[in-house]
Parts: sequence; structure tokens; C-alpha cells
Amino acid sequence: MLCSASLRALLFDDKPVLIGFMKHHGLSIEIEATETNLGLAFLSKLVPGELHLSDMLIQVLLNPDIRDRFPLDQKMQSFFVHEDAIGFESISQRPDIWYPKDVENRQINSPPVLAGKTPHQLVDITRCRVSLTEWGKVRIGFLREIAITRRNMVTYVANELGGVHYDPNRLPANPEDATQFKVLRTQYDWENDAIMHAGLVGVAVCCIELLTNPDVLGLLNAMEKFHDQRQGRLMKGEKLTL
Repeated sequence: MLCSASLRALLFDDKPVLIGFMKHHGLSIEIEATETNLGLAFLSKLVPGELHLSDMLIQVLLNPDIRDRFPLDQKMQSFFVHEDAIGFESISQRPDIWYPKDVENRQINSPPVLAGKTPHQLVDITRCRVSLTEWGKVRIGFLREIAITRRNMVTYVANELGGVHYDPNRLPANPEDATQFKVLRTQYDWENDAIMHAGLVGVAVCCIELLTNPDVLGLLNAMEKFHDQRQGRLMKGEKLTL
């Protein structure tokens, strides 16, 4: 939750701190991410176990053996299947709030199947590289027929799940963003029984995408060094100068 609030302040607020810093210093940073048609009901961690669908999304970026099978900007497909329906009993009974009404939407392509003995989906995955200013617009998946972007996933967690600036009644001014928030509200963990809410899993994926980027990591390390030096000077009673 703290990460979601920090990412919102750095990248997605009206005056995002990191984006402003980049523009002021003429910096250009590109981030690798995975754009998917994933039915985001699958993103919640519903049952115990070492493996989770989000692991695959990260493997596509970081595991050389898997990464080579996902060329940049080419849509590839992976079939995800749960061996049993444990954890999906409740959600499978409410297709009205997770199954897309517009199944002909080519971006959705292959909708999730949550009912039955083996919940599954044929998932489209595109490894892409975009500027940090555009990274928030990359789709992480779908809820019903509504595409959910990284920006709205992060800000939803910060605003709705108890982030630093928690405000459960605040909706974005942009109508498209507000639509994403509304569907996120109605979809996730309505019985409060998920081991980890899908929004938190999504934020974790976003954090990994950012912190495995050498430019972002370099900035983070430089800022940590700057902060330590600044705090040391303050403790000694020295004046801070530019």
C-alpha cells in the first residue's frame, strides 16, 4: 500500500515528482513491461502455494530462457490452468461481474473461464518497452470488457485500499479512469477471502518492472546517497547549500 502511494506521487499525480525531475534534467527512461488480456480475477492470490500467475509475467521480463520466447512487441500466448477450482467457488457463481459482455472485442481475444473444475485462460502476452511517461498507460489486463492500466491499478490501491492518502470516495476526474475504478470496486475480493488482493499483486508487478530498470535503480541509489549525506550535514548543524 505504501508503494502504491509512492508510485502515485512519483508518476501519476497532477504534478508527478519523478516525471518533473526527468523533464527538468532532460532524462529519458524506458521501462519494459508485459501487456496482457489477462482476466484480472486471476491476479488475486486465492489459494496457498509457491507459484502464482504473476510469476510468469515477471519471468517473461527477467528469465533469459523465457524472455527469448517473447520477442519485443510481438503478441505471444500462454495457457494458464488451475488444476482444481479451490478458491474460485464464490467467483465462479458470479459471471455477471467478471465475464466480458463484449466477447467479440479483439483485445480480449480469449476470455477467462473461472467456472468448472479447471479455471483457465489462453492469455495474450506482449513484452513491450515504453517511456516512463507512457508506462502507466500499459494495460495489465481486463475486468469484464474494461481494460485496466497500470496507472489506474496503482492509484486504485492507493486511494481505495488504504494507501497513505486513502480516500475511498474519490474517483478520478477523467471518465475513462473513473470507469476503471468503478469496475475495480465491484470485482475484487467481495467476500474478503483472498490471501492477497489482486491490486496488491499488480502493484508488486509494477514495482519489479521499475526496480529492475538500471536507470531507475541508478536514480534510487543516487538519491539514497544524497539523502544520507544531507542527513549527516543536518546532524552536524551545517548549512545546506545548492
